[in-house]
Amino acid sequence: SIRKAGYSFISISDESLIHDSLDLHPYCMVDYLAGEERSTYLPKNDSVCRYRVWPEPMLDVLEDYLQGGGTLLVSGAHIASDMHLQEQDERIGTLLKYKWRTSNASRLGKVYSVDPELAGREHEFRFNTAVHPVLYTVEGADALEPADSTSITLMRYAENNMSAAVAFRGHYGVISMGFPFESLVEQQMRDALMKRILNYLLNPKEDE
Repeated sequence: SIRKAGYSFISISDESLIHDSLDLHPYCMVDYLAGEERSTYLPKNDSVCRYRVWPEPMLDVLEDYLQGGGTLLVSGAHIASDMHLQEQDERIGTLLKYKWRTSNASRLGKVYSVDPELAGREHEFRFNTAVHPVLYTVEGADALEPADSTSITLMRYAENNMSAAVAFRGHYGVISMGFPFESLVEQQMRDALMKRILNYLLNPKEDE
């Protein structure tokens, strides 16, 4: 979807980004795909927390990148609830400009834009919440809201109008989505939304 929108890209794991010290500053945007990751403890009294959405070293890397004027797209089903569980609300609210409202916010997976600069109300986007031959099932999705007056709700869940995505554009730019981008049910839908997100973050005054 990024390539079809006219941009090149590279991919790297979150572990490699943290440990190999890749310099993010030359890149115009970072796309952080959290999927369905969330803090997990293995059985038998395991004391090691695995799969945290926001390890502190990752936040350090992203904070340095954003303070240098970067842009970030983050999506995942637990990006707000895991933050809340790990008591990271204040730091992420300050940096990424969103706060947790509730978990399991959508059973239907339908979202719509409330900012015409991103998309009109007639554009429907839907992520997978059922059994699918290719896509994984999103069994829960977060409702997340603007942390303060500097950010806005960008998308809402159609079934209850809870906030599904938050945007911030200032010295740096961030779009945070409470559902996994890659779980959108159609390639055409993913392509269209990615193109709109890139224009929104990188060309905020430019028409598509």
